[in-house]
Amino acid sequence: MLYWKQLMKRTDPRRLTEATLMRAVLERSGKPVAIKTLTELEALGRPPRPAVETLCETLIERGYLVPAVAGNGNGVQATAKEHPGLWALLISDHLAGLDAARTADAAGARDTLRDLVNTSVFLKKAAREARCAWTRADDDLYGDLTGQLDAWIAKQWETTPAWVARRRRSVETLCRCFDCQEYGDGERRHEDVKRRMEAATQEELPEKDDPTDALDEAITVEMESDLKTQHELQAQVEAIGAQVAGLIKQNGDGAPQ
Repeated sequence: MLYWKQLMKRTDPRRLTEATLMRAVLERSGKPVAIKTLTELEALGRPPRPAVETLCETLIERGYLVPAVAGNGNGVQATAKEHPGLWALLISDHLAGLDAARTADAAGARDTLRDLVNTSVFLKKAAREARCAWTRADDDLYGDLTGQLDAWIAKQWETTPAWVARRRRSVETLCRCFDCQEYGDGERRHEDVKRRMEAATQEELPEKDDPTDALDEAITVEMESDLKTQHELQAQVEAIGAQVAGLIKQNGDGAPQ
């Protein structure tokens, strides 16, 4: 059974076509090709000699081949006439080569994209672990993770991309995951960060007057002005009273007895 399969493979008529036979002849650099050589070619499926001779006679009648004497006996030689089937075959092979090259380029681009995605996912997970450690105030783990993360980034990229720098900065932010909120120390760390940020902001800003002090001063000035006005009015009333008392006394002293 195996013998018959091998025999059918060697005598496969689908490989022996006018176009494939013409290409086999032309690949011999224009020199005569023996019939025996054509029957031994693997590209033609090692066809039987009668089939090769019949096809060569057809091509000779159409003017694509001429009889010639080769080193291994009688053979054929190609003429200057172009066989349309051959050029169609060459074009199809060329297009197949382009498709193969395009497929190879796409595969390379896919591998590059896969590496980038894997790198991004790895960086995201590493940053999340470091962020959780920072939120829970696990300083030992945080120091180890950030140290190894910085070393890997320095080896991976000569110039750190912007998205990598953003992921790296996200390490020192408050984590909002369930574990950090439920079992971690997120609230205390959050309050500590707010307190330190407010202290740093106060140190950077110039000292300003307390608005309460300014309000107290304005109220004091206003009250002093009101008291001064009251004192002046009281002095005026007292002066008028003294004048009235003097007039009454004067009039009383001049009255008839």
